Amino acid sequence: MELTKESPLAGAIDIGSNSIKLLLAHANKDQTEKLEIVLSETIETRISQGISKDELIFSPEIQEKAIASIQKLINLASEQNCDQLKIVATSAVRDALNREEFARAILDETGYPLEILSGNQEATLIAKGLRLDPRLPKVADWTQMDIGGGSLELVRSVDGNIQQACSLNLGAVRLSEKFIDNPEAPISQKQADLISEHVTHSLKNSGFEFDAGISPLISTGGAFHIAGQIGQQNQIFDFQSGDRLSAALMGQIKAWLMQQTLSERKMIAGLPPSRADILPTALITIEALLRYAGYTYFQHSYYNLRYGLIGSMLSN
Repeated sequence: MELTKESPLAGAIDIGSNSIKLLLAHANKDQTEKLEIVLSETIETRISQGISKDELIFSPEIQEKAIASIQKLINLASEQNCDQLKIVATSAVRDALNREEFARAILDETGYPLEILSGNQEATLIAKGLRLDPRLPKVADWTQMDIGGGSLELVRSVDGNIQQACSLNLGAVRLSEKFIDNPEAPISQKQADLISEHVTHSLKNSGFEFDAGISPLISTGGAFHIAGQIGQQNQIFDFQSGDRLSAALMGQIKAWLMQQTLSERKMIAGLPPSRADILPTALITIEALLRYAGYTYFQHSYYNLRYGLIGSMLSN
């Protein structure tokens, strides 16, 4: 990205399965950082209800709720005099049978077109976002994982080039609907084992190649951030604040959450009530991935899809 003295303000709205997010940023003339963040905002919307079904259809109520959230974020961008704004959608919208109707409704109501990203496009933009994170070690080889409500994205970089990028239907909402029959109750070990077996089977069939001995693992996505907050804010865990997380900590938090009812989870420090139903499934998925890939530690980054999208916009 060429850094200029007066860079335009770019905005990205990401319609995810769990939330709809806005990021506003300039290119930064300071070479130590490539983006200057102006605003980051999240609205929990959960448009992915029913994503585990063969035919996902957004109800009029879901569409109305989503468009209201999008319009609020557009208004925030306008208040900051955003020069260019893009709206993209990922797994849930990708899977919806009425996605074109949803896209038309967004255009009609807001005046902005919606770009529905393919799984490969989503994974590639997340990888571009990682490259903008000034806190990450500048290594040419790395593996990245991002788990959302509808899908799990995996990217592997070798010698600075993306060698593999894939999107798997292993999102936390999708798997919770598929395997958790009573979301209000504690999660049984049998349910956890079924999720873990499904994740492992999907990873094997994906053909994605991990190399834990050479390629460091980097995570993006809310589940990892929330797990870190839980580890930090609850004294039963021996956790020092920072961006490095361990497979052991993920397993401890997962086991603790599984023992509790949904209402009990909603009271946990560091765990947003809106994510209390799906975080155990996310951690079961993460634990299965780490075991399969052979990783004991990984580095967390906040520089995800939105950062990659803005980076692409500012470099054009």
